[in-house]
Amino acid sequence: MMGSSFETVALYALLAINVFAFLLFVWDLLPFGRGRFEVSERLVLMVAWCGGAVGALVGHRLLQAGHGTRRFRLMLYMLVAAHMLAFAAWYGLQGLGGQLGRWLGI
Repeated sequence: MMGSSFETVALYALLAINVFAFLLFVWDLLPFGRGRFEVSERLVLMVAWCGGAVGALVGHRLLQAGHGTRRFRLMLYMLVAAHMLAFAAWYGLQGLGGQLGRWLGI
């Protein structure tokens, strides 16, 4: 069970940005999306940096999209790792009874 409304809103926002990141890959594969708006690696990485790294990784791996440069994949995996560590740290601080989180002002 989630403790506060902030956590609930934050989790829904993370879910929404990850779904959006996944849909960028879907859009890139659809025939009507190719001529009008091509999804660049820069855009995908920007959305991934904002919290959609897992959705971008799932879209990249599942749909096998054309975004496949070595640098792009490395950046995407690094963002996923960073977001997972941040998420674990956040809930780790909360799991310490919130004391450490209160000291840090989190």
